[in-house]
Amino acid sequence: MGELGLYDLPYSANTDEIRVKHLYFRLKPCFEKRICFGQILFHLRQLEADDYADECSMDKADSVSSFSLRLDLYCLKIQRVLGFFEELKSFDNFDNFIPIPMKWSADEWCLKVWHEDYPSIDAFPLCIYVQYETESHGPSLLWTDDQCGNKCCLTTPSSVNNRSMMPGQDHPFSISTWEGEVDVPAGYTGILGGEWVQTDQYDWGQRFKYKSELAMPVCTLCLAVGKWSEETLCEAQRDTNPSTTVINGTRIHSSFSLPKVILLGCENEFVSYRQLLSQFLISSLETSISIFGLLPFSQVRVVIAPPCFPSLGFTSPYLVFLSPDLLHKSGSMLRHVSHELGHLWFGVLIGERRWNEPWMSESFAEFVGEIVDRRMSQMSQDLIELRLFLRWHSLQEEMEHTEAEFQVLSTDSCTSGCMEALRPENKFILVHYLKGFLLLSHLCNLIGESDFLRFMRHYVEKFSGCLVASEDFIESFRSFFATKELAISNSIQWEQWLRSPGMPEPIRQYSCREDNILYNDVLQKFRHSLKFYRTRKRSHPSSNPLPLLFSEFFQQFVPEQKKLMLNLSLQEKSMPRRFLDALHPQCSETLVDVEVEHLWLELAVKSKYSPAYSQVIEFLDRHKAMGVYLYGEVMIHSDPELVQLIRDQFERRNDQMDKDTYQLVHSMLWGNE
Repeated sequence: MGELGLYDLPYSANTDEIRVKHLYFRLKPCFEKRICFGQILFHLRQLEADDYADECSMDKADSVSSFSLRLDLYCLKIQRVLGFFEELKSFDNFDNFIPIPMKWSADEWCLKVWHEDYPSIDAFPLCIYVQYETESHGPSLLWTDDQCGNKCCLTTPSSVNNRSMMPGQDHPFSISTWEGEVDVPAGYTGILGGEWVQTDQYDWGQRFKYKSELAMPVCTLCLAVGKWSEETLCEAQRDTNPSTTVINGTRIHSSFSLPKVILLGCENEFVSYRQLLSQFLISSLETSISIFGLLPFSQVRVVIAPPCFPSLGFTSPYLVFLSPDLLHKSGSMLRHVSHELGHLWFGVLIGERRWNEPWMSESFAEFVGEIVDRRMSQMSQDLIELRLFLRWHSLQEEMEHTEAEFQVLSTDSCTSGCMEALRPENKFILVHYLKGFLLLSHLCNLIGESDFLRFMRHYVEKFSGCLVASEDFIESFRSFFATKELAISNSIQWEQWLRSPGMPEPIRQYSCREDNILYNDVLQKFRHSLKFYRTRKRSHPSSNPLPLLFSEFFQQFVPEQKKLMLNLSLQEKSMPRRFLDALHPQCSETLVDVEVEHLWLELAVKSKYSPAYSQVIEFLDRHKAMGVYLYGEVMIHSDPELVQLIRDQFERRNDQMDKDTYQLVHSMLWGNE
């Protein structure tokens, strides 16, 4: 293995010698201890010639005299390891087979299994049983209360993937099918990111069974356990012209033009969730399928996560988590829902061959969300342009606060680990979302939307079930546009976009058209308001009509115009107090979505506007996913009063944070203390 740095995630599993072909596992959560009791059967296979063809795999292992199985893990208590020469398919028939007590050792990152009597890989048992417990501080699982006060447990997007939920071969090209069971108390629902098989009733509760006939990396497996209301929004609809796709060696009949959609959420909020999402989820999936092609998933469960969920969303096969932050009554955040559904194509159906290229899934899903939103809302060209401008502006700001090495979308992979994966701030860096999205938008504008979307469908059809890297996308693009668009294709500066820090040449300057009505309306009103509040003397409210006019036009703005006005305000060196007084009541939680409120609070923090400090604290309490950025803004502008308030808030609520977020925020607030 190569030399790894402090923040590199090691690949400990010996996938260069042996692979897991199938998993059979059972999880039993214990809410009192915040742990899961786990059992898992690994069905193994020796490597074949094709396995070494993958460019990301390690060099073929030499014949060794003493073989051991090595599996990735983190924060797990291993209790027992057994070997079998038969492929067990149940935990309930051990008495019918002769177990082999295996020798094992476990350190922070690796479980090593061996037996002196079977020293070679040819003699090693090809079915291994592991009994274990998770640890309460393991970062793969979030243990918390939902909005109703009920206990729940969910997989989170963790820097260690699922290693603290179960041992396995945590490498992007190590894929397997699986069958899983979740044992839960009565009244609870257990969900895995696979196809539901059956639910069995027992005196102690229920056992939910799922399976995946699609071979997938173990990091795509998701767990959700909670007390939720549930409603089927639509039944699966069979396609009149079913197609067959080979995905990871498995022949899949993509015969559903729409999967079955099931919504789950806290009972207290479920009615509002259903009203907002019921038709949107169906329409978004239908629109996405019409553009990017059929999915091989017969069902999709959508779970509304608790408020402390550390991400706006998280997608695995068959299962999607959504943060309540996305469900503002205005519906203005629903494009992020389409982003999460977009991961069913880009991230699940097509995976990343190199984990240091997250743009291959995140930017593509962001592009899906944007295109689907345009189609569903019949978006005007002015609004399309304004949204692109806002993303460009956000990327500029991100570049200013992001080290050059993290502004690069594509780097060479490392066979011994995923470089910098454990750096706490990594999952909050947005450069790969924005820069990659603007690349796709740039290509779309060059080629034309119709032809580019035709290419994207071809790309999905070609790479379904495959792990891809940047060069696969480039080659596919060049091949598809090898005739009349050749000159355009050859003009694209891929090196600047993917392998160089900073802004690529085509987007170093960006502005809206001079006749963009939405942009010009904001610019005119902003300049007028700013001039008024800077030059006019303070007068009695009854004789000053502008605050009323301000409230009228601000609420008439679409969310993108509100963001533009707040961004313009943030660019000013200072803002008049009366401008902030007029803006403050227009930016409450009930009137604006979480993105607009966040920008307003950035402005309040920068301006040391103390009347909004209570709103800052409330925002940090309500919105864990977006609150991280606000902690940073507070420390940058260093108002002692607000710094003390948020330190108190952090001490009061940090038990609801995942490990990565806790470490990052703690370092912001106290440095190395």
